[in-house]
Amino acid sequence: MPSKYLIIGQGLAGTLLSFFLRKEGIEHDIIDKGHVGSATMAAAGIVNPITGRYFTKSWMFDTLLSALDSCYTELSELLDISILEEKTIYRRLGSPLAENQWSSRLVHEEYKAHDGGMSQINEIEPAFDNEYYAGIKNGRKVNIALLVSTYRKLLKREGCLIESTFDSSDVDFQSDYIRYNDESYQAVIYCNGAAIEHDSLWSSIPMRPAQGQSLQVSLDISPGWIVKNKYFLAGNPDGTYWTGGGYHWKERSTQVSETFIEEQKKWLNQWLGKWPTILDKRAGIRPCTPDRKPILGKHKQYDNIYIFNGLGTKGTSLGPHFARIMANVILKGKPIPEEVDVLRFY
Repeated sequence: MPSKYLIIGQGLAGTLLSFFLRKEGIEHDIIDKGHVGSATMAAAGIVNPITGRYFTKSWMFDTLLSALDSCYTELSELLDISILEEKTIYRRLGSPLAENQWSSRLVHEEYKAHDGGMSQINEIEPAFDNEYYAGIKNGRKVNIALLVSTYRKLLKREGCLIESTFDSSDVDFQSDYIRYNDESYQAVIYCNGAAIEHDSLWSSIPMRPAQGQSLQVSLDISPGWIVKNKYFLAGNPDGTYWTGGGYHWKERSTQVSETFIEEQKKWLNQWLGKWPTILDKRAGIRPCTPDRKPILGKHKQYDNIYIFNGLGTKGTSLGPHFARIMANVILKGKPIPEEVDVLRFY
């Protein structure tokens, strides 16, 4: 029986799973045509501890934070790049009600570690308005695009990247191995994001793909801020800013719309009193699920077909922890937490 594995897709999920297989010395190939329309390449890479209108601590945050710090640090060393930053995220409150809601959260012990104060940040950067902003500590920013593109170069050097479009009709399923393009594999792992929506093998999974759009802009403000005011404004290492976010549930285009561009420009001008210079624009389809949790596990019919998918809008934080779990499931037969097991959809 062959010992090699095949990973389908080299977005964030496929990259992280490959990394954990590589650490175990497991031979594998990744098939990926490129990153056109990939949600990974449009992502800001923001890890936000506190989310939603009611300032809710993100699901499993402390566990996820430990895993992502370790994983992205190791990847930085492996690839000789800098991708991980610890950041305070500033969230515009904008009303006494929001100020009170944030203050009420801070009486709970689990929120105190994230209290970065409540202040008027225009005292530091005059472009911001004079509303109060909550400082949320222990955020992170990960340069996902740099990570995935640099890891792709490593895969090429090591001869394990298949640069072509995956076609499920070319898969020959045998009882104890799989054939694809004249190569035999012990197992196949689907990490191809929203593309599984159209794959009959996974038709039982009620995917809810959501388009995300983003811009890279130049703004006449001090560098490095991460601020949430309806949308995110996130500083890049080169002094530019990423802006975007939102959900477009019915849109499947991988092109940034002119409507979105104009909306972002007007929003930034109304908020900061400055018109941005557009440097780049990206759109991708996020692989979201109804319960907003990842999908891990084995196909109900085939023992050598797995899935690691559904990282959705929080892939930067969810990915490392669950990629490690997925590797242990495949290689060591470890159990899958029920809340993320693909069997919840059968």
